[in-house]
Amino acid sequence: MDWNLGEPEKIAEEDFDFFRNLIQQQAGITLSDAKRELVQSRIRSHMNALGVRSFAEYRARLESPEAMSPGSVELQGFINALTTNKTEWFREIGHFDYLETDHYPKWRETKTHPKIWSAACSSGEEPYSLALHLNKHLAQSQFRILATDVDSNMLEIASNGVYPKAGLQQVPSQYHSEFSFGTGDIEHWMKMRDSLKSHISFKPFNLLSSTYPTDGPFDLILCRNVFIYFTREIVQSIVEKMYDVASPGARLFIGHSESLQNVKTRWRFLQPSIFEKAS
Repeated sequence: MDWNLGEPEKIAEEDFDFFRNLIQQQAGITLSDAKRELVQSRIRSHMNALGVRSFAEYRARLESPEAMSPGSVELQGFINALTTNKTEWFREIGHFDYLETDHYPKWRETKTHPKIWSAACSSGEEPYSLALHLNKHLAQSQFRILATDVDSNMLEIASNGVYPKAGLQQVPSQYHSEFSFGTGDIEHWMKMRDSLKSHISFKPFNLLSSTYPTDGPFDLILCRNVFIYFTREIVQSIVEKMYDVASPGARLFIGHSESLQNVKTRWRFLQPSIFEKAS
């Protein structure tokens, strides 16, 4: 008996080009030839969930007028499949240290209701970390955090505020009391308390949009470890639109591995990964 089930289908050149062009068009993400295996793997997993048999068949589904219509579930599923979501609690702790020593003292004098935008918030650890930190250091402040992402699956996780308990090791012990912990069958899970969740609004948003959020003006914008996936032209467009929805004196945080060195922008450099809007 022949047990050879054959090798998984390899993605054809024309299908790979279609998928990477579509994700750049829809989400600004640039994928080089070196990302072929990643695209193949993620698209194949998504196809399996849909019951689609081949890359060509899936491409045909995406090319249909229904898939390209506003609010298309088909297109959103494709974006979710190719969006990279890597985050953690209190990621890049230097930004939190900067806020505590440099920025919060100014807010205590001038801001009673600071507004923060966590752009590309992924599964929510970033805005929740911010809420924990703000609540501790600006306890009298009625801060608001807008948390957005292009991936609807990640936003659902973030809105629920339920995470594996293993992530607690990334959270400083002083904040552990702000979580409730499961017992029995759910003992490996933890949940953010509603009192902290009430400060955060989770909304879908695509950074390529021509219209930016009206929830501001924002006193702090975080767009960290996102620009590495975009072209310089797209980064320039994004940071300039962010500048327009920021308040005078606002800060922009980007990832420590990122730079705006070759980007023409009105944001003023303060130190690596931190920028200021002129007062």
